[in-house]
Amino acid sequence: MYKKYQRTFPALAGAIGLSSLIPASAIVIRDDLNNPAGIAQHNAIANNSAFAATGFQSDAGGSPHCTGTLVSATKYITAAHCWDSNADGVVEQAAANTHFGVSRNPGVGGANNVASVALHPSWAGSMDPQFDLAVVTLSSPINGVPFASLTDADVTGQQATKIGYGQQGDGAGPIPGVLAGAQQGLGGHNMVDAFTSNTWRTDFDSPAGTSSTLGSATALPNEVATAPGDSGGPLWVGGQLAGVLNGGFSGTGGGGGGGGTGVPEPTLAFALGLLGLASGCRRRRPDSVKA
Repeated sequence: MYKKYQRTFPALAGAIGLSSLIPASAIVIRDDLNNPAGIAQHNAIANNSAFAATGFQSDAGGSPHCTGTLVSATKYITAAHCWDSNADGVVEQAAANTHFGVSRNPGVGGANNVASVALHPSWAGSMDPQFDLAVVTLSSPINGVPFASLTDADVTGQQATKIGYGQQGDGAGPIPGVLAGAQQGLGGHNMVDAFTSNTWRTDFDSPAGTSSTLGSATALPNEVATAPGDSGGPLWVGGQLAGVLNGGFSGTGGGGGGGGTGVPEPTLAFALGLLGLASGCRRRRPDSVKA
């Protein structure tokens, strides 16, 4: 059920407080849209070409365990805990297959092409969601897929799009649940309600308007949450990557922390330094954030 659920978005990051790697979980939709027409809408959002840079990484068996977004032909951004779940600074996920472009589709194999993983230098020892960021370098390029540009603009009060892969459900719970006709990747929308502790924050408003913890209690037509393991997915705003998903619904459909990430200057500098994009991204902090 919908319970005081809010989601945060650290400076390009993922889920928090995990003691072990968890399977990816796809978008959680409004329970009144758990029908063929509603599910078709969420399928279509994920399939929009504007979000083609988003894909997922899987284990050796092909099961998704985190989402990610290409920011160059050979690099994608995801959550640090997808690779280092106990924040000891050691990459423990030995290998993963990546699924971008056509390999995002069910039945199409991914590529075993992860060359290296760079964790945010402040992630180790902190478990702080604002540092839950990793940049993965691939051994071979992903061709034919437009990659995302980053923004650190103030997106408070704007509508964002989230994309996720894996288990699915609706706001009535439990998670995982059954969404008949849903594809593996689903998308949906949220308002970015606040920016605190270097994270963007959204909540999951019920259709009845009774579960709001941030901003307006009126749910968007395709309002969504993300479940544990949707980590590393995008917070798309205005066609750019404004944050990375962090946290999500609990297994019973109850509330949990987490969501995506704002982009504080240190994290943005880290990401841009690895990506070689320092001259290609606007570097503006939200006016309300102090240095």
